[in-house]
Amino acid sequence: MLFAKPEFITLNNLELTNNDLFVRKEVLNPSKKTMVIVNDTHNAIFIKDGAYLNTLEAGKYPVLNKDDKNVDKVEFIYVSKTCKVEVKWGTPNRFDMRDPQTDIPIKIGVRGTFEVQIGDPRKAYLELIGADKTYTIAKLQERLRSRMCSEIQPIIARVMQERNLTYDRITQNSKEIADLIKPEMEKMFRRDYGLTLFSFVIDAIMIDDEDIQKIEHELNREKEERRRDEMKAKEEEEKRRAFDEQIRKEYELIKLNKAAGDVDFERQKWLEELKAQNYEKYLRAVEIVGWENSGHKGEGPRGANFCPNCGHSYEHGAKFCPGCGKKVSDEPAVCPHCRKPVAPGAAFCSNCGQKL
Repeated sequence: MLFAKPEFITLNNLELTNNDLFVRKEVLNPSKKTMVIVNDTHNAIFIKDGAYLNTLEAGKYPVLNKDDKNVDKVEFIYVSKTCKVEVKWGTPNRFDMRDPQTDIPIKIGVRGTFEVQIGDPRKAYLELIGADKTYTIAKLQERLRSRMCSEIQPIIARVMQERNLTYDRITQNSKEIADLIKPEMEKMFRRDYGLTLFSFVIDAIMIDDEDIQKIEHELNREKEERRRDEMKAKEEEEKRRAFDEQIRKEYELIKLNKAAGDVDFERQKWLEELKAQNYEKYLRAVEIVGWENSGHKGEGPRGANFCPNCGHSYEHGAKFCPGCGKKVSDEPAVCPHCRKPVAPGAAFCSNCGQKL
C-alpha cells in the first residue's frame, strides 16, 4: 500500500529578507497531507478562512485536521523572532513647557533612538499587518516614529517638572530622563502593538537661544536680589552687634566707676533712664545685662515685669515669657518700694502710696 508523500509549506531564503518583520504565505486548496514547517527564527500565525487560529512555535504542523472540508485557502504569517528594529525619532516642532526654576515659558525639541522587537505575534499582526502581504522595517519605523512624537512631549515636560530639571541640567541628565520615560514607552508599545522595547535613548534636548537668554536674565535678577538681601542682613547684623557692644561698654563703665555694692542700684537707675529715653535699647539692655540679682522674679522699675531667664518684659498675669518662652512667675506684682503686692495695672501702691 502506498502512502501519499506529505507536502511541506515553509519559507526559503528567497522569500524572507532582513527588512521583513512579517511574510505572508498563502496555500490554496490544501490537502490533509499538507504540513507547515516553522523554523527556530520565526513564529507562524495560522489563519484559516480569514480567521486567526493560533500562533505556532518552531516545528511541523498539519494544515488541516480530519474534520476540515472544502478549505480553499490557509495563510501563515511568518513573524521574525530575531529581528530588532531601531527607530530614530525626533519631535517635529519645538513644544511648550515652563522652566521649573524660573517658571518662564520655553520651547524645547527632543531627538533620540529606541529599539523594538516582536513580543506578541498575534497582537502585532492584528495591529500592524492587517491585510498587507509584507510589513517592512521601514514601514514599522515610520509608524512608531509618528506615535512616539505624539506621546513623548507631555511625558518629557512632566518628568522635567517633577525632577526640577532646569535647562542647564537637561543635557547632562538626558539618561536620567530617558530611564524615567522608558517604562511608560514599554507599556504603550506592548499594549498597543505587541512589541517589546529593548532600549530607549535621548540623544539631545534642544532649547532656543532666545529662551536661554530669558532664563539667564531671570536667574541673574534673582541672584542679584539674593545678594542685596544678604548684604542687608549682614548690615543689620553688624548694626545689632555694634548696638550690643555699645550697651556692654556703658554697663562696663558703671561697673568700673561704682563700688561693688552700688552696681545693682546704678544698673537699675541706668535701665530706668534708658526706658524713658530709648525703649528699644532698654529692652535689649535688659536681655544682655539682666535686671537685678535680688532673686525676686517678675520685678522691675515702677512695677514692670521682666523674665528672669532673658530679661524680656511681660504683662501682668502672663504665664510664659514672650521673649524666650520660659515659664514666668504667676505671683501678683509687688511694689518696688515696700515689696507689698499691688493690683494689676495699678498706678500707685495701696500700701505705701508710692507711684508705680
